[in-house]
Amino acid sequence: MVISILLILVSIAAPIYKTSILHAREAVLRDDLFTMRSLIGSNDSWAVDQEDTLLSVDQQEPGIIDVHSGSSQTSSEGTAYNTW
Repeated sequence: MVISILLILVSIAAPIYKTSILHAREAVLRDDLFTMRSLIGSNDSWAVDQEDTLLSVDQQEPGIIDVHSGSSQTSSEGTAYNTW
């Protein structure tokens, strides 16, 4: 009887747990995207690489394929920041 009750409780709790994990991941993604967009939009030291072609029929402009630093300075290991 106790095992049956435990199995019922687990079968109810498992989907709720999975949903809460999904919501937490989506919240982190939303926050990360907001932060990235605000930093790229407010800082002129970022350079973006645009696509050459449109990938879908309803796409109006080429998308961004890469983002890198626009700085001309070099790192401590001797490579330019804009090559990262």
